[in-house]
Amino acid sequence: MAKKQAIALLIGSASLLFVACNTSSEMKEATNSIKLVSSADTLSYDIGYRFGQQLTKQIEKNDVLGNENPIDLDIAIKGFASALYNAPIVSERDLYEAQTKVINSLKQQKRSEDSKASVEKKNQLKASGYQEIEGKNGASILMKLTEEGKGDTIKSTDFVLVDCELKSAKDGKIFDSTIGKEPALMNPGNCFQGLSLAFSQLKKGSKANIYIPWVLAFGEAGMGPIPGSTDLEVNLDVKEVWHTQQEAIKCLEKTNKPQ
Repeated sequence: MAKKQAIALLIGSASLLFVACNTSSEMKEATNSIKLVSSADTLSYDIGYRFGQQLTKQIEKNDVLGNENPIDLDIAIKGFASALYNAPIVSERDLYEAQTKVINSLKQQKRSEDSKASVEKKNQLKASGYQEIEGKNGASILMKLTEEGKGDTIKSTDFVLVDCELKSAKDGKIFDSTIGKEPALMNPGNCFQGLSLAFSQLKKGSKANIYIPWVLAFGEAGMGPIPGSTDLEVNLDVKEVWHTQQEAIKCLEKTNKPQ
């Protein structure tokens, strides 16, 4: 018990140090005045330093809230002392509710930031010639044809052979691509909503650049390497169009058959 009291006293002193030292120069002077005489002193300092590192990480994590709910160092250090005495004053339920509130606030802020960035991106694309195509649920994609194509418009029951590149609309990170590989055989009716909608505007020979918001892509959950709430840019080059899967397979087998 004496050791725990000593540690708690040390933590309390550290708390006072944080409060008393209001500037970085004062804090630096205070830490430089510490003398580590023995190996026990060095170990004690290391324990405190590592605790401080973890505390700093938590503060930085919560700073994304714009300091709306800043970390109180005094309370944080008292929580650490409570752990030493195994005497928590916060129930698991209260802790869960607090964590949930912070997480929801973070998600809401991210949605707001993403929505603003999405609007700005859409405006830029519209200014560069992209056309808006509205889906059934009111959400829309943007598309710019670089080559018109010929024949009938692709149906959801068709099978298409395409070169396709899928990347982040935010930073251009490529998630999947057939460029330099074999084209992909797709059924537009089985693609995610935004891509299905894009195919419904294309023909054999069409080439298009498409912007697809996350609500018409992979939603908040994401899929595979694609994070949740990710707006996509898709480049499509429609090579062939068939009305049935059997027709598609037959043509591909004939094309790939060794001469």
